[in-house]
Amino acid sequence: MKFRLISSVKIKLATGFLICTCLLGSSAYSAVLEEIVVTAQKREQSLQDVGISVTAFSGNQIRELGYTNTIDIAAQTPGLGIIQFHPTLTTTNIRGISQNDFADHLEPPIAMYVDETYVSAMGAGHAQLFDLQRVEVLRGPQGTLFGRNATGGLLHYVSAKPTEDPEGYVEFTYGSYDQKKFEGAVSGALTDSLLARVSFAGNFHDGVAENRIGPDVRGSEHYALRGQLEFRPADNVTVNLKAHYANDDDEHGNAYTHTPISANEDGLGYEISPDSFVNGFCPGCDFYGYRDPDDDPFTGSYDYIGEFRRSIAGISGRLTWDMGGITVTSITDYLQMNKNYGEDTDGSPNPVFVYITDQDFEQFSQELRLNGEVGDNLRWTTGFYYLDIDHAGYQYYILDLPFFSPTYSFGEPTSYIEGVATNNVETESWAVFGHLEYDFNENWGVIAALRYTEDQKDTVFDALDILGGNVTGLGFTLTIPYDLRDDPDFGLFNQDFENVSAKFEIDWRPTEDTLVFASFNRGHKAGAARVLAGGAPTLPVPDFIHDEEVLHSWEVGIKTTLFDGRAQLNANAYYYDYKDYQGFVVIPGVIPASLTIINLDAEAVGGEIELMLQPTERWGFRFGASFEDSEVKDVLLPSDRFVDNDLPYAPSFTLNGLARYEFPAFGGTMAVQGDFNYSDEFCFSVLCAPLDQEDSFVIGNFRVSYTSGDESWKLAAFVNNVSDTEYRLYTLDISGLSIGNDAYAHPRWAGGTITFNWK
Repeated sequence: MKFRLISSVKIKLATGFLICTCLLGSSAYSAVLEEIVVTAQKREQSLQDVGISVTAFSGNQIRELGYTNTIDIAAQTPGLGIIQFHPTLTTTNIRGISQNDFADHLEPPIAMYVDETYVSAMGAGHAQLFDLQRVEVLRGPQGTLFGRNATGGLLHYVSAKPTEDPEGYVEFTYGSYDQKKFEGAVSGALTDSLLARVSFAGNFHDGVAENRIGPDVRGSEHYALRGQLEFRPADNVTVNLKAHYANDDDEHGNAYTHTPISANEDGLGYEISPDSFVNGFCPGCDFYGYRDPDDDPFTGSYDYIGEFRRSIAGISGRLTWDMGGITVTSITDYLQMNKNYGEDTDGSPNPVFVYITDQDFEQFSQELRLNGEVGDNLRWTTGFYYLDIDHAGYQYYILDLPFFSPTYSFGEPTSYIEGVATNNVETESWAVFGHLEYDFNENWGVIAALRYTEDQKDTVFDALDILGGNVTGLGFTLTIPYDLRDDPDFGLFNQDFENVSAKFEIDWRPTEDTLVFASFNRGHKAGAARVLAGGAPTLPVPDFIHDEEVLHSWEVGIKTTLFDGRAQLNANAYYYDYKDYQGFVVIPGVIPASLTIINLDAEAVGGEIELMLQPTERWGFRFGASFEDSEVKDVLLPSDRFVDNDLPYAPSFTLNGLARYEFPAFGGTMAVQGDFNYSDEFCFSVLCAPLDQEDSFVIGNFRVSYTSGDESWKLAAFVNNVSDTEYRLYTLDISGLSIGNDAYAHPRWAGGTITFNWK
């Protein structure tokens, strides 16, 4: 597979905007950056006509560069962070906008789309990421055309489509931790008017966390299947049907690195030093007299093994009808997920804290869209959207505190505490939208768009069964939530929201190769009720509720092609005014902790830059950087002190780079590739406890590959995280139990891949 930096790509988007700044494969060397073509609303546009900050990766690029998951994509996308220390939860962050709460029923402010359908469950979308046509990352509010919960942007994963000519591929990978990974697809025409494609994938590996006293944890047992049909009953009508299924069946679950912590004067957790007697037992120990005997974050002693079992199934249909001047598009989708998850929360051999959660989830959505053109200067889109979500959740935790010897202010002494909560959340939403593009002349144009949305959320908190009172022992007192079933106002929350998303943009093309744009965007996300065992029950009932959030974004950008087509530069700057930002906070001074979401105001100033270079026909380079200065205002600490902190997961500076060299060898093509990603320090939560503060780090990857002359097979070897850098993906401050939930990214990972293609 030969190489070029930019290739002509036709991409159909609901918005009509895409910046595809990516390295793509080609059948011939090319030292010139070809024109990138994007298509939307049955209209082709050059990249120079597009005014939005987007990074895209084609399916061919994903395979050629050896990207195997969304973490790889995020590493080479400025302003994007994807946190997935376990498949049960994936947190996406764009420009510091994210939802770092782990509650299953909450929707994130970064929307995820798969084949133009919205996926509201954070644990469902990433199971479909195989045999892709492309991945698109749109930065900034995208509420007018994409709509719901695209406050800070969105990720769009597009599956490879059925083809007229027979083709297929199969790929096998063997890697560290006895990894056995496979992916493949078969595609072709069944009749003159019916095309089909079947895709499959699987990923199996041993546990990344070695358990000294039992089976290892943090493994993978995942497989997925997707089938597609494309029916063309007439020249102007196309019907696409898709069915998919994914399954995880890991009987060894998940666990965290054991981190003994205590609370400082502000009530925030910090790691206990190895020689400290803060908890009075032994140097650096937790409340129960334990400290991990080594500093290896991937070795522990876990008494509870847990499990992770998940099934995801769905079916969708897309109808496109070109009526001559007007195109009608209908997209119908049904998605279902069942999940069972259990973990050793304390990460120690003591039976201190076990957390279990189950989720039954169903979602139905329908979009009807019309688009067309008036003359040569005016293009329009309008439509209607409906969404229905039904979530049933169950949370259960066990606290066993044998070293406390506690007594209660009432009842019999006990060291065993159980918390149970069940909840049902029903969400119904509908929206209408309109989008206009008008060109005054070949140099100037404007875009205006509006979307009106209504949301209704009905939440039933069916049960909460927790012992009440105060636990005392060893010189301190910790509060246990009281039984909220005695509260007459508790149990049912009905919330209604209505809001408007808006967009206005001015485009200026001073030359054929340069676009300058300025835009205003308004995005929003509905409020909700946070209902989990061990959560907001320690707070008054109104504090279960958090209000909707609104983000106003002002952005300017430039895109230009330089040096006779050998380079492409994209840069932008933005200002965010965030009203009622939904900040996830943990108040650790209770058992097990008070977890809730509060509304805060925030602002941010930042920008991204991407540079693609192809100085010769064999060399290709990619560089990116992001900058951000953010501030969440008047954050109330547990000590009742107000502070201003950064947005979570928002480093002030990131830098990424990739270099690739291809050359002919042995009748085929060799490619050598290296890439890196640097992240400045950041905080995991809006409280920014000492435990939440992550130091800066650099990750490097290396890959070498050989492709046969006829491109029918390929061999590759890779090493990810070459320096074996230890850095965290997640942490949770539970200093009320002297526990810090630290989850580290995978260590150094090496392997080899063989791929067979046929056409």
